[in-house]
Amino acid sequence: TGSWVAHNALKLWDFRSLRLEKTIPFPVSKGQSEFLYTARFCNSEVVLSGGSGTHSAHAINYKHEQDLGEIALGRNTVQTVDSVLDGQLIAAAGVNGNLHLATLY
Repeated sequence: TGSWVAHNALKLWDFRSLRLEKTIPFPVSKGQSEFLYTARFCNSEVVLSGGSGTHSAHAINYKHEQDLGEIALGRNTVQTVDSVLDGQLIAAAGVNGNLHLATLY
């Protein structure tokens, strides 16, 4: 899940047991907060997430807590992310008509 909170906003839950599996670190620079609007899996190891704290979306390998890449929307909030082809093609979109496409290898 992605939550609109300043820190520890990205979490992996086991809904079968209703327990928190882990908090996934979302990359922020000094002085930034997370404030996530969107989070979704793009394959079995990678989650996409973004929001208004960093004005960017990140692809994160949650098993290894590794940031695989960022799509920055300048000063615009990321409101949605999506992927196809098992996470090979990624889209991040937000306010002011921003739509950014990327590939993940």
